[in-house]
Amino acid sequence: MKQIFDMYGQLNQDVEGHGIGLYLAKKIVNAAGGNIVVASEPGIGTTFSIYIKMEAEKITPTPFLN
Repeated sequence: MKQIFDMYGQLNQDVEGHGIGLYLAKKIVNAAGGNIVVASEPGIGTTFSIYIKMEAEKITPTPFLN
């Protein structure tokens, strides 16, 4: 679990891939001001929670053009 978000940290010899999926996901979410949290229990499952900061913004309606 300590290396799950490290580049190549989650590589497994039996799994094909490059080992950068979770690393890139975390970088993208962090760049957006968010965070990814993981909870895992052997034999039960794994939950990834993604938190992204949202800001209320005022939307100005625009008239339809005919």
